[in-house]
Amino acid sequence: MHSVLSNCTNYYAIKEKKLSGSRSGFLEDLSNESRKEFLKVPHHDEEHFLYDQKKIFDSLESGNLSYSAPTSMGKSYIMRVFIRNKIENGDTSNFAILVPTKALINEVKRKVIKELKGQLKDKNYRVVTSVGDIVLEQNHHFIFVMTPERLLYLINSK
Repeated sequence: MHSVLSNCTNYYAIKEKKLSGSRSGFLEDLSNESRKEFLKVPHHDEEHFLYDQKKIFDSLESGNLSYSAPTSMGKSYIMRVFIRNKIENGDTSNFAILVPTKALINEVKRKVIKELKGQLKDKNYRVVTSVGDIVLEQNHHFIFVMTPERLLYLINSK
């Protein structure tokens, strides 16, 4: 059970299992702690990537990356963590998160705002979901959450 929980990065369940008296071997504990440390989300010690998510996250810095993955892979999560990490490290780039439908724009916007909390204001970032947003006329850094069509219209209008 310990190996399965570890491979699924379910460290909470491992901790609970240990509290209930079950004990795995020293080498397995050492291996699991090492894996847990490797899969840690930057700046957020309580969050952990799945192994495939970590590989993709680490590859994002290369600049040119294309990947395809099933819905349950957490592609949007990886991108939100990447943007959050860049902003927390002082990056002042603009970012765009493309969503396939207008219906997803507000959902993704809420997640971005929730995950970045005070960072948005402190680092002068604004989350923009429409081409006519007044903050576009002000001096800010931006995180665009738009459909591809909206983003193309924004780029062409500027």
